[in-house]
Amino acid sequence: MFTSYFVYLYLFILSFLPISSWTHGLIGQPESFIPNEVQTDSEKIVSNLVFRKLVNVNPFTGEIKYDLLKNYTVSDDGLTYVIELKQNQYWQDGFPIMADDVLYTASLSPNLREVSSDKVDDYKVRFSLPNKYSPFLSVLAIGILPSHLQDQNSKLISVGSGDYRIVRVTKDRTRIEEVVLVTRSGKYPYKKLNFRFYENEDYIRVAAKIKEIGSMLFNKKEDISGFNAKKYVFYGRSYLLVFDTKKDYLDKDTRKSIVNMINYDEIIKNQEYQDAERPFGPFSSTWAQSDSYERPMGNSGDTLDIKKDLVLVIPNVNEARLIAQNIKKQIESSSDHDVEIKALSSKDYIVKIRDTKYDMVLLAQEYGLDPDRFVFWHSTQNSTGLNFSNSSAIRIDKSLEEGRETVELEDRKVHYNIFQSVFSEETPAVFILHPSQYLYYSNSINNIPEQKYFYPWSILDNFDKWEKVEPTILL
Repeated sequence: MFTSYFVYLYLFILSFLPISSWTHGLIGQPESFIPNEVQTDSEKIVSNLVFRKLVNVNPFTGEIKYDLLKNYTVSDDGLTYVIELKQNQYWQDGFPIMADDVLYTASLSPNLREVSSDKVDDYKVRFSLPNKYSPFLSVLAIGILPSHLQDQNSKLISVGSGDYRIVRVTKDRTRIEEVVLVTRSGKYPYKKLNFRFYENEDYIRVAAKIKEIGSMLFNKKEDISGFNAKKYVFYGRSYLLVFDTKKDYLDKDTRKSIVNMINYDEIIKNQEYQDAERPFGPFSSTWAQSDSYERPMGNSGDTLDIKKDLVLVIPNVNEARLIAQNIKKQIESSSDHDVEIKALSSKDYIVKIRDTKYDMVLLAQEYGLDPDRFVFWHSTQNSTGLNFSNSSAIRIDKSLEEGRETVELEDRKVHYNIFQSVFSEETPAVFILHPSQYLYYSNSINNIPEQKYFYPWSILDNFDKWEKVEPTILL
């Protein structure tokens, strides 16, 4: 592909030229930008710009916008999806994006490995589901991979399909300092987008003060000269306190007493995310949220009638320790019993919980783009899945099952309203906070449009709408 080679060479040369550029600061060290391999927010924010998806899903409204997808059909029984790709879409090396790329991506995706897929023609793929699953399109909101490269695609200078292409990675010995992306598209305020990587917030703060970077995310609001700050709450993540409902001393009334006693404002005030927001139940801020869920008011001042000391298991990270210490203090001051905090390594935390005796578990959950919460709360997920409450409410199970099988959003809301009502009554858990961060951006940017985000790594999704401050021309 001689043409694509010359395009790459052209973009590579551009990365060294004094063209309009923007630099965003990130924490950590990237290992891969390949969509099925990314782990950290710093990796995902780059990957999200480089790799296109079949569809994009708005979790707040349920709206699905086609990207690489042209159209799709569903069989009458809801078990077979045939998707058709748009034609004349290309990888950054000039190869066309075709059905083989979707099949290759599906073979590597954890969410699609159990779904049978086969090629109908060069632009059509058939997915055969073992069970009816109405949110299936949301599963296709993943970065598509180039099948013609397979293991040859560089983990860092990856060939993608987005407007921005990775053209250069700079290192200082073994440490990656900068990743440079360049675009030929005229819709972005900057042709060159640089990502600089730092060890922690202190290093980023220094970089901002010496004008080495133009934007970054911080947990707390502070005054940084030459920068504006905009707060974002990330609704796709939440901290929640889960009770082991099988413990007879943690019956429904006791659980309700605890969640109504907790002072949530006090917890939020004394944790890592300075201006976090209280969630509104298991579907907080999604299209499925409704008043059927009764959020505990908290701070009731009631004395707790707990029968014995409690064990609270948490991941051994700073934000979890801060939240747990506050919960421990509040329960102990309202009862005659102690709370033992048992911190487990954050690595493989979910697996280790099952091997640990607990009464309560502090979880940091990240949700998918569709409000399907089956894996978190259905009773089939008790022993080996993610339902650490071990609850077995028939109406919860039924509403989650119906929510997966019903197609129309309004009909799914009916089932999810039942789920939220029963969840409020049974109280297997309480949602404590959605994390928030501040996007700091240089005053060379005039305006960033208002937008809600589900994840921190989506923060540059509207980068094409950032407005530069135009220089004043003196006559």
